[in-house]
Amino acid sequence: HAETESIRRSTNKAENNQLKDQIKLNNGQMKDYDVLAQATPNWAKVMMAFAATVPEGVTINSFDAKLDTKKVIIMGQSPTREAVIQLYNNIKADTSNFKDIDYPLENVAKPIDVTFHYSFYIQEAALK
Repeated sequence: HAETESIRRSTNKAENNQLKDQIKLNNGQMKDYDVLAQATPNWAKVMMAFAATVPEGVTINSFDAKLDTKKVIIMGQSPTREAVIQLYNNIKADTSNFKDIDYPLENVAKPIDVTFHYSFYIQEAALK
């Protein structure tokens, strides 16, 4: 009986040590994930915010974003000049996500079937 109890305690101690080692490993992996997650830009948030600025009928053909400069260049088509201007106003108004949008005059030269392009910058906080 004493020998059985000794073996049981020894086995429990080994199992406990294995469990502690596994917990330490899991905690380390979770910390690594947290560090990576905090350092990774949240593009989904930016894309959702941008999508909300696009008026009905306007098509975005390209969305080019540079992480290092936070500059975005978009190109697209619009059925009307008014919708192109509305897109500009919507992006300009979303100051929590975007800033410094340009206003190329060729975007508003035609009244209908407008090909347009804009460049603007993503706010640092929008990527977190």
